Amino acid sequence: MSFKKSSILVLASVFLMSFLVSSLGYSSGSNPWKFKKNTKKRIKALEQTVADHEERITTLEELPPGEPEPPGPTASVNVYDSSEPPQYLGVMLGSTSSTEGGVVEIFIPTIGKKIFIVPSTGGLVLNSHSNWYYESDDCSGVPYVAHHHVAMDTIIQQEREGYPSKYYFIESQLLRNQVTFYSEHKSSGECDYLSQGETRDRMAIVTGIAEADITFTIPVTLPLNYVLE
Repeated sequence: MSFKKSSILVLASVFLMSFLVSSLGYSSGSNPWKFKKNTKKRIKALEQTVADHEERITTLEELPPGEPEPPGPTASVNVYDSSEPPQYLGVMLGSTSSTEGGVVEIFIPTIGKKIFIVPSTGGLVLNSHSNWYYESDDCSGVPYVAHHHVAMDTIIQQEREGYPSKYYFIESQLLRNQVTFYSEHKSSGECDYLSQGETRDRMAIVTGIAEADITFTIPVTLPLNYVLE
């Protein structure tokens, strides 16, 4: 067996084992029958991925010397909830921790934004600490937040008095410098008038997103299911 072939097989096997262990860990608290059924689906998907890599090995071994390699098979971990029928949430990017515990980072292809789902609640990570700034003197118009306070291009859930959207995201491409603000909407709810004005750099625009634009209902139905496709 060639070194290239053995290397690809080893990598595929390691990926198969590590992802299977991860999938089993995420679902251990679910209904045993459903857990068994979902596990079989994951195993089938992973076996197909290994088969795709084996097919690529054959293709590589048959290439004439000097011939460029064709692109290999790709796979992503897609995330579904446990509703009937299951809701497709998006592509798993990873997991991290927050003030609400462990969260799963998911990319929603249809709108090109990320979300952080809290597996213990099925809801989004709440962002209540950031103050919003306005160029007006009464907290009306376009809101801004300090760039370092937010996760860029990530949908965040927060209900603020006077703001029509329940969900919003921060525009990573719309940072402004030397902006003078005359009002500040605090996370506690009150609007403060800044009589002297306050000039800030690296301010990001807050953009509301309609609930209908999110392709699934929130909170999602737990547990989350991870499928390699």
